[in-house]
Amino acid sequence: MSVLASLAGSGAGIIVIAVAILVDRHYRNLPGVVHSWIERAMIVLMYAGGSAVAVTDAGQWVRDAAVWATGLFGGVGSGLAHIALVISALFMVVALVVALIWAPTSVTAVTAALMPLILSLIASGFLHSFYVVTSAPAQALASSLASWIGG
Repeated sequence: MSVLASLAGSGAGIIVIAVAILVDRHYRNLPGVVHSWIERAMIVLMYAGGSAVAVTDAGQWVRDAAVWATGLFGGVGSGLAHIALVISALFMVVALVVALIWAPTSVTAVTAALMPLILSLIASGFLHSFYVVTSAPAQALASSLASWIGG
């Protein structure tokens, strides 16, 4: 993927996240019955935007920086750190699903924006498969932008 196409994909993800943040600032002016549905939409938008950023070069740079920083202390793939990452990510995914179904909040939406980057650190297993399946639309968007731009 070319740099221009990668920036366009990251920009699309950042724009989606920005739209969700704007909605978060103003949805309280609407009637109370729609608040939970708007919060659910914000969770989905933030996860989609985070996925679009995670699959592009900007997300890979953040991932590489996190891997480098944890490498100073033994790395993400080493025993206890890997276990802590997997357990933390599992609880975060469960919390996001529970919030999406039963108790949506705007705070959970911010967690949803960071979740794809956290899941990208896990190399295998159920959580990696979950990341691959849920980030597939963002990957398709990034690929179509790359081919459209000519990258």
